[in-house]
Amino acid sequence: MRRSDKEITDFGEKLSIFGQCEILRLGMSDEGFPYIVPVNFGLEEDDGQIILYFHSATEGRKTDILKKAPHVCFETDCGFELKKADTACKWSAKYKSVIGTGNVEQITAAEEKIRAFEVIMKKYDFPGKPEFDSSALERTNIYRLSVEEFSVKQSI
Repeated sequence: MRRSDKEITDFGEKLSIFGQCEILRLGMSDEGFPYIVPVNFGLEEDDGQIILYFHSATEGRKTDILKKAPHVCFETDCGFELKKADTACKWSAKYKSVIGTGNVEQITAAEEKIRAFEVIMKKYDFPGKPEFDSSALERTNIYRLSVEEFSVKQSI
């Protein structure tokens, strides 16, 4: 990271910032061309390993790419606020951002899909325990993104 003065290194603080972010931008490689798509996501941490969950339709470009190329990158950010100044070169912004890489695998077992959905719904403050329609679960792909590495940056 070029600006190490903005890097967050404390793991707990990194997780806190990650949890504040609402949308994950998933970067994939489609036969040599980049393809980025925003997704809702849930986050889980177990003994230092971060797992992200997201869902999609059972067909489409994202699904096709992930079958061929499951190694991805991702970005999410929050807290953006423009900092205006008298001259253009002094304008800046406040923000918190997370950038990382990982591998994606599709979850197929119904119980695992429900648990992953619960993690996603918890992130967005769904009240209580969500109920799931089995036919809707069958029409939905759920993915697990095992994070290999990530960095967090904050500008205040």
